[in-house]
Amino acid sequence: MPIYFTHETAKVDVEDVPLDEYAKIQDATGLQWWEVAGNPMRHAKASVLLAEACARLAGVALPDPITPKVIVSLFTVETAPNVAEVFTDGIPDPKAVDAPETT
Repeated sequence: MPIYFTHETAKVDVEDVPLDEYAKIQDATGLQWWEVAGNPMRHAKASVLLAEACARLAGVALPDPITPKVIVSLFTVETAPNVAEVFTDGIPDPKAVDAPETT
């Protein structure tokens, strides 16, 4: 599931951020690039540094101040469309939106 930085008209896949930027984040936090890219909200400083790198890449300015609420709004996980999943016994998953109703 890709994770995107989204702000104003910008949308950047965090895996498109150059490794040089992740190296700076690693120097500041000790976290590897795959730890930050896989969970951008794991570490406060890493979140801010990644948001700044994404904003530079996209050419947008970040809100000031950057709060937890702002960070949560900046990074979104894009999932596949909600398709009904079927259990091994053939019963549709009732939590899926387009699963047929059972009686």
